Amino acid sequence: MTIATGIHVHFSPAIWAVLIVLTVVNYALLVLALVNVIPRESAAIRFHNRWIWVALIVLVNFLGPLAYFAVGRIDAPLADNTGADERPAGERARAAVELLYGPYPQQPLNGPISPAPPERR
Repeated sequence: MTIATGIHVHFSPAIWAVLIVLTVVNYALLVLALVNVIPRESAAIRFHNRWIWVALIVLVNFLGPLAYFAVGRIDAPLADNTGADERPAGERARAAVELLYGPYPQQPLNGPISPAPPERR
């Protein structure tokens, strides 16, 4: 690598590896933050202005996306489970299967599920 003053700088392979990893992480954070902020409603973003966050993410490398993920997003409140089904999991599963496939037979099936085919002569 040559600097504008004409000085030639040599980096070790370890330094190059660190620089490459940091560059990949920077661009990954940039893309993830932009993909997250652009479709989000303004009410779910701190300061209610997504374009401020887009500018911060794009112009402030590495720290912009981190700042957005740390303080920029307003997470949705947790769901209220007051009307949750209190039945045991097995009963809820059986009810779901009956809803999808019809009522479950009450007596156990004895023998083959379908009658045997007639014998050919």
